[in-house]
Amino acid sequence: MSTRNRISTSSASKIEHPSLALTESYDEEIAPLLTTIDQIRNRIADIDTTIDLPAIVVIGEQSSGKSSVLEALSSIPLPRGGQHMTTKCPLELRMRRSTTWHASLECSGRLIRDNIPNAQDIGQYINNEQNRLTNHRDQISKQVLLLNVQAPWLPNLTLIDLPGIIQVTSKQQDSTSVNMIEELIQEYLDKPSTIILAIIQACNDIETSAAIKYAKMFDPDGERTIGVLTKIDLVDRGAEQKLLEVFDNKRIPLKHGYLMVKCRTQEDIDNNIELSMDKSKNYYLI
Repeated sequence: MSTRNRISTSSASKIEHPSLALTESYDEEIAPLLTTIDQIRNRIADIDTTIDLPAIVVIGEQSSGKSSVLEALSSIPLPRGGQHMTTKCPLELRMRRSTTWHASLECSGRLIRDNIPNAQDIGQYINNEQNRLTNHRDQISKQVLLLNVQAPWLPNLTLIDLPGIIQVTSKQQDSTSVNMIEELIQEYLDKPSTIILAIIQACNDIETSAAIKYAKMFDPDGERTIGVLTKIDLVDRGAEQKLLEVFDNKRIPLKHGYLMVKCRTQEDIDNNIELSMDKSKNYYLI
């Protein structure tokens, strides 16, 4: 299989990170614009959420590989849910390239923790705040967590990760959570300036993908949607041709096409990020 348009989500390396493909000239142009957008978003956060500001919004079903994609872009280990809901509220991840490390977490203008010492601690702070907002239940909160991270290896990029789309409710979940997620998706995707990053499990039929369903609902022509096919190593033998047809933009075409990623296994999660990246590189070389 060609490696065209494929990125690894096993981890992120500070030396050979995929996001470093952004050129220096691009960074110089985009960073001031992102800063301005951040300032505007901070000022209007408690006033008017209907103002249309540019954003990249990540949607996908629960356990679709959203966290792995975000980890690959940020090098930051994010919360893992196991049998529980991982993302319980919108998470705005603001990444900025800087000569030094700095990370902070906020919620609705309230500083939760400043000067988080290292990336490994971030997931726990996010988990703690999500549990506080939801009373330690598998429920949804519409309050936005804001994670600001600066580091030498990061791209200048802002992503908004929405809670995973619920296909089948568990004992801990109810229709209220399903409705709140749908409301969040509508609130963010209905804005014309939103770029939709639709996370789709490659091992499932794309026609049944909830992420594609919502993307088409708010972007019927696929003008502002990018498809990300995850878990490609789990595709059944004999189904590779259908996957390639999706990847080549022949089924449910999108203007910007699709990417393919290999998500981290539990063993990869337990190992450090650099080892996971090496393992994923070897996978694509087979």
